[in-house]
Amino acid sequence: MGLITEILGVTRTDEDGAPVEDIQIDGGGGANVTARHVAPPGDDSPPLAGDKAFVVEGPQTGSEVAVGYLDGTAKQAAPGEKRVYARDSSGNPVMVVWLRQSGGANDGPSIELGIDPSDFVALASRVLEELESIKSDLESLSTAVSSHTHPVSVNTTSGAGATTGIVYSAPTFHTPESVGSETVKVQP
Repeated sequence: MGLITEILGVTRTDEDGAPVEDIQIDGGGGANVTARHVAPPGDDSPPLAGDKAFVVEGPQTGSEVAVGYLDGTAKQAAPGEKRVYARDSSGNPVMVVWLRQSGGANDGPSIELGIDPSDFVALASRVLEELESIKSDLESLSTAVSSHTHPVSVNTTSGAGATTGIVYSAPTFHTPESVGSETVKVQP
C-alpha cells in the first residue's frame, strides 16, 4: 500500500560509496520519515520541498521508497510527447525541453527549448556557409567593378599631377563569425 505525502526536504549522501538521495516526508500523524528517492538511470531531478511524493514500503523492514511525484505544475504534453522542465525554488518552470509531435517545419516533429519559444535555432555551420557564399559573390562583383573601365576621363586631382581614369576603391568585406549558440548544440 502506498501513501501520497508532502516532501519536507531532500538530502544527498553516500551509501557504501554510491551517491544517494533521500527525501524527508510528513509521515502523517507521527514523526517525519526518510524515504529513498529513486528515478530512471540518467535522471538527476530531485523534487522540491512542497512537492508531493508517492511512497511505498522499501525492501528493508521499515524502509520507504519514493517512486513518483506530483509538483503542481500544469501538464501540457500530448500523449506520446515528452516535456522536461527545470523549476526555481518556488516551483515555477524556468526552462523547458519539449519533444513534440508537431510544430516543426511543415508541422512535423519538433524540439522546443525555453518557456515559450517562437523561433528556430540556426545551425551555425549552415549560416556560415551561406555568408561565405555571399561574401564570395560580393568579392567577384568587386573584382568585376574594379577592373571595368569606360573610355571616359575623370580628373581625380586638379592642377599639376592630375590623373585621369576611373576612380574606384574596392571595399573591404567583413569575415563572418560564428552565430551558434554557446549553450545549445544540435545535429544537422
